[in-house]
Amino acid sequence: MFVKLHNTQSRDVKGLSVGFDWPAFFSPFIFGVPHLLRGMYMPGGVLVALNILFLFQSSGSKSAEDLLAMGVIQLLLGAGFGVYLGLTGRQHYAKHLLKNGYDFAEPEAEQTQIVKQQWGIL
Repeated sequence: MFVKLHNTQSRDVKGLSVGFDWPAFFSPFIFGVPHLLRGMYMPGGVLVALNILFLFQSSGSKSAEDLLAMGVIQLLLGAGFGVYLGLTGRQHYAKHLLKNGYDFAEPEAEQTQIVKQQWGIL
């Protein structure tokens, strides 16, 4: 399923599909770059800060066991957060676009109504 959002002032059109958001899934592992490119600076900044924190925390450990344990914890946290972002990424991006002047291009279309209901947008 696919919906279009448009901004009447800038005449920009964004197409969003429904489903798993792979860029958002990988965002925790690549310093939040997909969120930053989408203009979602708050979650992107949080991901950058967490990555930097993990880097500094890992560099302070002395033994190999500590480094391995921290690596596993970071991987599990990143994967869990990545799955959450992957499942809800398009919904968050759509809400971000709607806050920033975008509207659904075909608000009365059946697909748009289904997507609005799935994403919790009324």
